[in-house]
Amino acid sequence: MATVPHGVQAAGVVDIVLPQEEGEALADWATEIIADGRLPDPSETGRIAPSLRAVADAALAHGAAMVSGLPVAEPLGLLACCAIWGNPPSMDAEAVFDIRMAAADDIDLVGRARSRHAMRPHTDSSLADAPDRLIVMAAVRADTHGGGLSELVFADDVEPALEAADDEPIDDLVVPFAWDPDHAAKPRTSWLPVALPGGGMRWHSDLVAAGCDIDEPSESVRRRAKRVQQAVDRCQRTRVAIPEGSTLVLDNHRVLHGRTALQDPKRLLRRVKLAL
Repeated sequence: MATVPHGVQAAGVVDIVLPQEEGEALADWATEIIADGRLPDPSETGRIAPSLRAVADAALAHGAAMVSGLPVAEPLGLLACCAIWGNPPSMDAEAVFDIRMAAADDIDLVGRARSRHAMRPHTDSSLADAPDRLIVMAAVRADTHGGGLSELVFADDVEPALEAADDEPIDDLVVPFAWDPDHAAKPRTSWLPVALPGGGMRWHSDLVAAGCDIDEPSESVRRRAKRVQQAVDRCQRTRVAIPEGSTLVLDNHRVLHGRTALQDPKRLLRRVKLAL
């Protein structure tokens, strides 16, 4: 499982470098936005950096795109770039901020991980009726000790892994998901299909119910969920280091993302979810 260096196209990961003049213009514009205390306008972003429009297309076509030249150091500058690709419902850090309601000076994006442990590949917003389509992860400060590498699994590989084990096809598979008690006042269980309309999948091992209060024996619940997790674990993982100042854009319907354990406590990653 080789690490994919920046500048090399891996399977499903395409490298995009914004023209220098566009990157510099975006950085200047981000400074103006913060000084004015206003939320970004996507039409302005497209005028300043027309190359940005191709980023989402590349991520959707290949599954993942590594982008350099975005103003990742400024939350609103990053958000201004992301807004051209879709509707950004939230920016994640220690808490979730609804940027549509927040004033510019209310957005204080910390971006430090709550846990330093490795994370299994998963999709974000797994419980949503329509999970966010693009996940943007910008490295403000990279893990200088070699940890925190992104691990990608492509959904197209999961169904063959299920079939190889004579399990149910992914489009017929329904598993129980439960809200994490740490993020909800009252845990709730939902039966959701793993497959998404139009292709792709949703999956998050941490949210799988393993015997909660539902109308099915817990052993059957565990067995169904375990089959999906084993199929994901059997798939080849692509490891990607996000260089400092660069941004990884993922198709959240087609690519599961995890990470290796963090080694550097100063690592700082900003993330934006986008609904198309």
